[in-house]
Amino acid sequence: MVEDLIFHPSLVGGVYQSLATSHADGTVNKMNVTDRSYNGPHLLTEHLESTGRLAYAPDGDLLATSLGDGSISLWSTYGNGREFRRLKGHTDQVQAMLFTPDGKQLLSGGLDQTVRLWDIKTGQEIKRFSARNAVRSLAWNREMDGFYLSDGNGFDPVSLRQIKLSGEQETGFSDTSKKTPRFLFVPDAGDVGFSAPLQKDQSLNSWNLQTGEKGLLFGADVVQAAVSANGLQIITADSRGLISLWNPETGAVRQQMKVVDDPKIQQVRQLAVSRDGTLAACALANWSQKEFEVRVWKLPQFPRDGYLINCDSPINTVMFSPDGYEIVAGDQSRIRAWKLEKLNRESTFPVNSPVSALRAMPDGSGIIYATGASNSQANYIGVRPWKNFGRIGLQTGEYDDVRFAGHQARITSVDCASSARMLVSGSLDGSVRLWNLADREQAGVLELQRPVYAVRFKPQSEHEVYVCSNSRLIELWDLRTQKKLKEFSGMSFQVLCMDLSEDGTRLVAGGGDRTVRVWDTESGELLATLEGHTGPVNSVALPSVTRFNPPGSYIVSGSEDATVRYWDVERKQEMSRFTGHSAAVTSVAISPRNEYAVSGSTDGTIRRWKLRKAF
Repeated sequence: MVEDLIFHPSLVGGVYQSLATSHADGTVNKMNVTDRSYNGPHLLTEHLESTGRLAYAPDGDLLATSLGDGSISLWSTYGNGREFRRLKGHTDQVQAMLFTPDGKQLLSGGLDQTVRLWDIKTGQEIKRFSARNAVRSLAWNREMDGFYLSDGNGFDPVSLRQIKLSGEQETGFSDTSKKTPRFLFVPDAGDVGFSAPLQKDQSLNSWNLQTGEKGLLFGADVVQAAVSANGLQIITADSRGLISLWNPETGAVRQQMKVVDDPKIQQVRQLAVSRDGTLAACALANWSQKEFEVRVWKLPQFPRDGYLINCDSPINTVMFSPDGYEIVAGDQSRIRAWKLEKLNRESTFPVNSPVSALRAMPDGSGIIYATGASNSQANYIGVRPWKNFGRIGLQTGEYDDVRFAGHQARITSVDCASSARMLVSGSLDGSVRLWNLADREQAGVLELQRPVYAVRFKPQSEHEVYVCSNSRLIELWDLRTQKKLKEFSGMSFQVLCMDLSEDGTRLVAGGGDRTVRVWDTESGELLATLEGHTGPVNSVALPSVTRFNPPGSYIVSGSEDATVRYWDVERKQEMSRFTGHSAAVTSVAISPRNEYAVSGSTDGTIRRWKLRKAF
């Protein structure tokens, strides 16, 4: 019997590549979506107990599975995996698990009517909360200082409450029409949930978790349901094996697909949607429960607003050419360019590996790019003269002028010093590397032992670099002396992206706490916190400095919530919200004359947005 089905939370080359299933016989199976390989069964429990619910840590390095005796097994996801720790305390089976965004703690709720907070490193129980009935679902609240809990016994109405980690309980609400108490939460929305009956002849209901107000109904015979993290993709399965894709704004059916030929023989046991809403999966099982099948398919994306460039691949990174007349992007195998006046015409340069980062040389003479292949040995940094791009075309067949290799994992960020003599790169292998363009060799390496997400040179320096890694800080390092010069604090969860003003006086960052923050680089003072995104912020961009635009006055940001937002920093408010993408926004950039913003997304599109006159 298939007990749970989940996608791995991390992108690999812009694609959610793997998923996992748990089974009543005590096994967990891992499957690769892209090459259809089936890695399993992995005997996580040596057939001593059945496995139930699954939960990945935010970085995907750990997989938690609930066991039949009430304990929780934590497993490393590398290779065939090994048991990292077992958490013991629940006296009955765990029905819901939730990692904290930093991956250091785990929240679990079970049939023993308790919710427990665990320390992953020590395996000790930190805190215990009492529920009124068996716990069925858990989700973090918007502020991340508490959680939503749904509980019930299958006879009484489903109830949902918010509990602060401090122990304070807030009033909730009950759904008197439902007796099977399970909620599906939209983690990046913070205040949206769905009550899932998971039984015949009932609908999936949307709810406002803050007010208890009931929203739209989806379907009338829902036995399984799944919702993407941004709430834009809603799928349900009925008792006949018909899977439906719903419009979240109107409640109308968008598409339907029959996956079961004979409901008397097969049933849909589980549904799952990847975090960005681009993939869906269902687990089918015979009524005998001895055989199962997992099917994965791409979900259609539904454009909404914004000038659109349709691509055939998820977009990892976007930028404008130095003159502002072209949009340049990196996808899973190419660097691609479009002229602004002719967006229907494209030039391409094959890289044959996912392009994970792009940066123009400060003097406009070339372009720097980095690769993010799953094969660590294939990753490198390339530098090409700009004459090979744009008007002459990318398909010149010429080799890179310079190529640097050394990182042992996906390269996430590159930058060039203002002198155009030094490059810096950061990688998920936990290192920051300095490269000498003139000598064409590595000039230094800083080993941080944690994934690096973004790097930026301090203006007018060839060795001082801002680094954001898997922590709540942005750090300024001197790569020549290997000394940390300054820290910038204020983020409540990991920092995922950053940008610097042209004069280096303002530092902007976004991260897992769904905020955009601004610091004064000289004093280290936190100047502004911009709130509004309902998902992690993946990319931020600052406009060029002009007479009417002092450094750090305006910001463009892109998020997992599929929106691009335009901020007024002085007023600390959102000026515009662009809602065209249907999946996570991975990268944003602003044109040199501050007229347009451009965004790339895992939905396979690039969108150009006209910025309000503010500069």
